[in-house]
Amino acid sequence: MILVIGLPLVWFGLPQLTSGCNRRVAMRIIERGATQAGAPTGLLGVKWLMTPQEVRSIRPDVHEHDADTLAEDVEMFGLPVVVSYRFIKDMFLMGQVTFPSPATEESYRALRPQIEAEFGLLPEPRETEEYALYSMSERGGVRVAHLLVERDGSLVQHLLIYRSQQ
Repeated sequence: MILVIGLPLVWFGLPQLTSGCNRRVAMRIIERGATQAGAPTGLLGVKWLMTPQEVRSIRPDVHEHDADTLAEDVEMFGLPVVVSYRFIKDMFLMGQVTFPSPATEESYRALRPQIEAEFGLLPEPRETEEYALYSMSERGGVRVAHLLVERDGSLVQHLLIYRSQQ
């Protein structure tokens, strides 16, 4: 019951969670719920609701991309990628992995099994008005989206992992 009540409270009560004690309690509730649902508890060791300072302490190669985003160049799935950690009110709520460009439909489909092994099954990708290919799942208040986007005449592949409002 605490989980059902706690998760909406975590999202909509963000201003109240900026105190260390409340945020740590919320982090434990979110992590427990994600684990029980088989959802990601964060990205590359960065846990939901961590502050930028906490992220810097465990990911020392991050740099400030903008006021609300830290980023780093790393390797994931055997590829060089850029990982961005996005914060709202100094709490980690979204990770974005950008894969090498240019991407193709074949590279997107080839990477899918590795993404699913790490982050859970995704529905069959589909074409939309916004995306060349799009697949998104949601479990335990966490959404995982695998995208193939046309940008400036070429295709770019992204993986988004973020806290939803549930």
